[in-house]
Amino acid sequence: MAPSLPVLLPLWGLLTLWGLPGTHCITTVSTVSVAVGTTVSIPCLYESKYRSHVKYLCKGKDWKSCTYEIKTNSRSHNSVYTISDDPARDIFTVTVRSQEVGTSYYWCTVEIDYGADEGEQFKLESRGSSSLSVPEQNIAAYVGQSVDILCYHRDPATPGWCRLGRCVVGGQDGAAGGAHVTFNARQPTVLVVTVSDLRLETSGWYMCVQGDLNIPMHLTVTEPPMTSPAPPSSEYKSVFTSFKLLHFSTLFHSQELDCESFDLKIVLIPLGILLFIVLVALLVLWILHRTHCITTVSTVSVTVGTTVSIPCLYASKYRSHVKYLCKGKTWSSCTYEIKTNSQSRNSVYTISDDPARDVFTVTIRSQEVGTSHYWCAVENNDGADEGEKFKLVSTGNSSLSVPEQNIAAYVGQSVDILCYHRDPVTPGWCRLELGRCVGGGQDGAAGGAHVTLNARQPTVLVVTVRDLRLETSGWYMCVQGDLNIPMHLNVTEPPMTSPAPPSSEYKSVFTSFKRLHSSTLFHQSLTGT
Repeated sequence: MAPSLPVLLPLWGLLTLWGLPGTHCITTVSTVSVAVGTTVSIPCLYESKYRSHVKYLCKGKDWKSCTYEIKTNSRSHNSVYTISDDPARDIFTVTVRSQEVGTSYYWCTVEIDYGADEGEQFKLESRGSSSLSVPEQNIAAYVGQSVDILCYHRDPATPGWCRLGRCVVGGQDGAAGGAHVTFNARQPTVLVVTVSDLRLETSGWYMCVQGDLNIPMHLTVTEPPMTSPAPPSSEYKSVFTSFKLLHFSTLFHSQELDCESFDLKIVLIPLGILLFIVLVALLVLWILHRTHCITTVSTVSVTVGTTVSIPCLYASKYRSHVKYLCKGKTWSSCTYEIKTNSQSRNSVYTISDDPARDVFTVTIRSQEVGTSHYWCAVENNDGADEGEKFKLVSTGNSSLSVPEQNIAAYVGQSVDILCYHRDPVTPGWCRLELGRCVGGGQDGAAGGAHVTLNARQPTVLVVTVRDLRLETSGWYMCVQGDLNIPMHLNVTEPPMTSPAPPSSEYKSVFTSFKRLHSSTLFHQSLTGT
């Protein structure tokens, strides 16, 4: 990732920019409910390109203000947190000891040496007793055996069960990692997932899921030792499982127990865990727990009849994949509009891919007033396609706009980027990168160039970028609340026989005229004159 320093942005805008939809290429849980005083393990899956990077746990509701709690390259002793990295499986695990009642926010994070760190948030809800729990988070079993995974829940709705990383739940018996999976929800507060005919590839992280609540567990399947004792008979296993269900269901339902009675340590027993398919919203969990590794805009306001360009940044592993634009409010029901491997002519959409810069661009011509939902999408031959959503709001006049989306300049020159806005609050400005839009609230630098900001005119933000360099090239955005308007800056070496650049006096007069003329047109559209 190319280095990118914060550029000038009003202080209020910084909060907005960190909240832009992005893709961190990290997958973890959403919300975990724990009993106060207990310890929980949280898995954090990452892309293989981060195997040698430092990982850490960051605490805080907002990404920009969270604080380090523990790092993989630190040897300091910590009584509340632990962290361990398993590069062979592209995962690091943190354990957190709940200390008091309340909700805490954390981020699974990977350090990036030459760019912004990657982070994915999860919440820890600490109460007197857990709303969704398992007797044991670490389950060991041998190849060929079977295990029962018990998910205890307070909500009457039956929880789901899935494998982390491709967390899709369903309501039918099926398979997971080559093993057979069945589930039993006959008891009102216990879901029993039985995984039989275990294989080595069945090992991994799984989750019980109920609404926004998750409880992860790890299943380790190994070859049996040469002198292992004979496994229990099927009759014994049936009796033992029935006893376990009765015992834990009684504990979980008891209204006389105090908080300590619900401490998971009381019910910790070694049993096997594994997962695949159970009941609860397939679409919601798919969207919540998939990592799209695609970054684009959030909402773009356009004038009916005009054309807008939308950048779609993607992870480098997708360079050779087919990209496409999908239209529809939901991912499961959207329809193809145009694809990079299609030669058909289209009067409304165009698409082009730039694998060298890991970005594809779509253009859309707005046809009627209203809001349209689109997805930047990448075909995935080995699994479900990846997609990231954006909205196009078409009105009589755009609420946030730029005179030109494609800006060309030479190394050493300067450019003025004008952001026109209707809302009285000054918009922000940032550089679009995979995972986030990087900006700041002070004069600074972007790709080695110097950046200043002028918001003295009430409806125009002027961003001046001086001393341009080749690495300054890229996609930038004006941002105001949920609204974005992207623009591409292309910096090249000047031609050997280029004409002399305009004098500073001429550029100053031309820039002033351009601002006055554009501002006059913008005000006329507001007044209708």
